[in-house]
Amino acid sequence: MLGDEGTRNALLEAAYAAKSRDFLPNLIIGALRRCGLWPFYLERMLSQVADALGLGHTHDTIRGVSSAAAADIIQKATSRA
Repeated sequence: MLGDEGTRNALLEAAYAAKSRDFLPNLIIGALRRCGLWPFYLERMLSQVADALGLGHTHDTIRGVSSAAAADIIQKATSRA
């Protein structure tokens, strides 16, 4: 715990200033928009979830395209051996 009351107050003031500056409605909506949650885009959100989980099964993401290409190369390499 913070023993000094001045330190505690300074920390609380800094936290309040950061909250007041960084949690503005336009910043929150912008972050939700980049994630595909505002307005709600199911395909975009699902592709980002698949990317985050490392699934990469959706072909509309960079990870999905590269995963499919790598799978093709591995399949061709193993069929030659």
